[in-house]
Parts: sequence; structure tokens; C-alpha cells
Amino acid sequence: MTQFVPFIGKTDYFNSNPRLPLWQLIPPPVLPLSWLLSLNINPGLIPPFRIIPDCGVWSYKNLKIPRIGNNLVTPLWAIKQYQKRAKPGDIVIAIDHLLMGINNEERREFNRQSSQQFLKLSKLYLPQCYPMAVIHGIGISQKLQELKRLYHLGYRYFAVGGLLSNSHNQHQLLGIVEIIKNHLSDNCYLHILGVSNYQLAGKFGQLAINSHDSSTWIKEAFLGYYYHWKNNKLNKLKLSSINLPSCSCTACSFLGVQLLSRREYKLKLAAHNLIQNLLAYGEYQCREKPLSLL
Repeated sequence: MTQFVPFIGKTDYFNSNPRLPLWQLIPPPVLPLSWLLSLNINPGLIPPFRIIPDCGVWSYKNLKIPRIGNNLVTPLWAIKQYQKRAKPGDIVIAIDHLLMGINNEERREFNRQSSQQFLKLSKLYLPQCYPMAVIHGIGISQKLQELKRLYHLGYRYFAVGGLLSNSHNQHQLLGIVEIIKNHLSDNCYLHILGVSNYQLAGKFGQLAINSHDSSTWIKEAFLGYYYHWKNNKLNKLKLSSINLPSCSCTACSFLGVQLLSRREYKLKLAAHNLIQNLLAYGEYQCREKPLSLL
């Protein structure tokens, strides 16, 4: 079964004493075993599970030279940040730059140099973590060339990036993922970056994808959207003019009678939405059969 990896933000906790992190509201049967952290965010609390820290590529996607705050994004800088967050057994993602149609050749060279340096540095400074490389490319042939290069460098953990532009066409997206998966040996790990919903989760499970992540559940909570898994459908409701519907999930039950700040109310909604998404992901994966689009 493929794992859903939730994104952790800067203040995903409630101001009790001690602080109550969002993940403690998730019931054990659906509690994610891995969580994604980004270097452009300094989280107040780090989950005691496997984490997958990434370089925060979306925060500098429009910059010619990658930078986060006053820091140039280099393999050594990323390694030093990962040392503060990662523990043995975590997956650490090599720095990269998105191919966006501008300066693509410079960005490809940045990705080539960074992946080589990052792998060497991770073996030296994070020997008990698993280095992961991001596969980029315009079209499937470039992606497969990049996969081959990264594999020969020594990577065995891979992430597919740059799929957001394909998210409107799920058949095309799944076709790309399946081709890449079929070019990997059995000892490789494949993660899908930033593209997920409960229908896709079922398809990823069919393709034996190891994990996938998304931050939609928390972004939409802070925009006032409420999710509810019912009758094999994940329903979405805008809460701009109504009260939060009655719910017996662990987040709503535990926090139902407590006085919450506006931020904590949105965070409660985020915890609720995450639980509903996890229920949908699990149900869809159990019902799906092996898939081949080729």
C-alpha cells in the first residue's frame, strides 16, 4: 500500500501546555508513518516519525539563482539544515530547480551538479539517512534519461517532480508515473511530489508507488473548506457562512468544547480534513485492482 505523506507547516500545533501537535489528533489506524518538511519553513515541532525534508523548491522557483532568505541553496547548506532535523532512517531530498521554460539548460546543469555533490555529502554527513534525487525533464524521454543518470550516480530513492502541470489530466500523469516505475529495479523507492487526491492515491497503490505527498488538505482548511468522507466520496464544503458541521472524528471530538484562537480553529479544521483524506485514501486503495495504462 502506498503511503500518503502529509506536509508539516510552521505552527501545526495547539497552544496548550505542553503544545499539542496536529499529528496527535490523528487516530492510530490511519496515522501517517512519514511526514514532509520543507527547508523554507522552520517548524515549531517536528513529528517523531520518519520525515522527508525537501529543499523548498517552490519558494525559489522564479529565481535564477536558488536562495531561501539570505542563504544560497547549495548541497552543503541543505545538508547542514537536514542535520538539524533528520534522524537515522529519514529520507533527505537533494536540492533541485524546477524546469519552467526559462533558463532550462542552466537549471538542468544546476540539478546535475547538485545531485552529484549532494550524494557525496550525504554519505559523509548523514550516513544513516537515505538520499533521494528528484527526476526532472521536459517530456518522458528526458525524465528517463535523468533517471538513468541518477541511478548510475548511486541513487536508489527517487522522487518525480514537476507533475503539477499534468494534474488536470490524470490519465497522462499516471502514464508518466507508470513508465518511470517500470524502469526502476525492485530495490528502488519512488515518491510522487506535490500531486495527490484520494482517486490518485488508489491508482498510485495499484502501480506500487511507495509514497506521495500533498499540502492541499491544510491549505484548503485555512481557506475555509471542510472535507467529509461519506458514501465513497470525499465531499468538500465551503464554511464561509455556516458553522462547522457536527463530526465525531478524533480532532473534532477532542477539540469540540475548547476555546480556540482563529489560527487554532483553522488548524482543527486541517486536522479534520487530514483524517477525512486518510480515510478516503485507505478505502480507495483497498478497493482498487492492479493497474496498467501501457
